[in-house]
Amino acid sequence: MENNISNHNDNEIDFGVIFELIFTNKKFIIIATMISVLIALIFAFATPKIYTSKTILSVSNQDDSLSSMIGNYSGLASLAGIALPSESGDKSEEAIERIKSFDFFSKHFLTSISIENLMAVKRWNAKENKLSYKKRQFDESSGKWIRRVSFPRTIVPSAQEAYEEYQDILSIRRDNKTQFVHISISHKSPLVAKKWTDLIIKNINESMREEDQRLAKNFIIFLKKSSEETNLEAMQDAITQLLEIQMQKLMLASSNEDYVFKRIDSPIAPEEESYPNKILILILGLIFGFIIAVLLLFAKNKYLFKPI
Repeated sequence: MENNISNHNDNEIDFGVIFELIFTNKKFIIIATMISVLIALIFAFATPKIYTSKTILSVSNQDDSLSSMIGNYSGLASLAGIALPSESGDKSEEAIERIKSFDFFSKHFLTSISIENLMAVKRWNAKENKLSYKKRQFDESSGKWIRRVSFPRTIVPSAQEAYEEYQDILSIRRDNKTQFVHISISHKSPLVAKKWTDLIIKNINESMREEDQRLAKNFIIFLKKSSEETNLEAMQDAITQLLEIQMQKLMLASSNEDYVFKRIDSPIAPEEESYPNKILILILGLIFGFIIAVLLLFAKNKYLFKPI
């Protein structure tokens, strides 16, 4: 075989010799490939399942008319020294950034969950609907953290450390074509994933509604005080109109639970895991096993390239 190779140009690859080498050692390649597939299968079944609960939301644009009405009176209000709050009918961009923020996580998410369900879950038992925890981190019987960590970490995870995990399990994006907002949470329990996705929607709507209620109430107080301090009839009319707008805004905020986002497709507890993808892992194990086996043959026989 070596004589056949020497008859070829040193700079060329003899594919015939390569195929002959593979065919001659097909038994070795099959065994190596099967071992790789077996390892891939062990990895796929040993890896805890991850479930992803998703939701599609539309933006509540209920206050577009109020925003335009406030804009109509902004010029007149500025003459009287009244600075109107900036208004935007589409609050979704702000809401998206809030959901991703540490402030929202620490105030409106972490306070509503058990931190061990975020940081220490090992796997989920589907038959018993029960979470098991990493024994070296969290003692389930006593409900105490027992992990060993180095500074600046603490035995009980801090809000900042938990926030890093929150960023890993959260996915949020806005479709530029449809303007729909897609939010998903991944967790080892499909029920927890659904619960937390619902929690995010509920709390972002509630927190932004409460903030707008507070701002509207404060502005109403301010407008009433300004009305008492001016004698100009035109300004009185403008202030009256602004008061009506703020009252409408306050009523809308108080009466609508879907203040920023409305559910198009509500979150569900998925039946199928999103990770690991066993079929993909099997295919990759098959491919990598074959490639590694062939490379080992080439390295052993040095048939692939000859020195120039």
